[in-house]
Amino acid sequence: MFKQKLQALLPSLSRTVWILAAGRLLSQIGTGFTLFYATIFFVNQVGLSATLVGVGLGSAHHGFGDASARCYSQRRFLPWRM
Repeated sequence: MFKQKLQALLPSLSRTVWILAAGRLLSQIGTGFTLFYATIFFVNQVGLSATLVGVGLGSAHHGFGDASARCYSQRRFLPWRM
């Protein structure tokens, strides 16, 4: 009974897709734990300010390092979008 309801709710995708989805879920959970505990570590153990840690982790997490490459590629390959 429960298995039939579960199969009705979930789409019938191939095994490879389900494995990739599970791996992505685990990766995102790991990222969340890392960001949460890294903040505590850097503030309490290293002695950095919470603001500095927030700015550092936030900029690293959102990928400001590759933003310039993204803008360059959009200007070069998609000039009508700029």
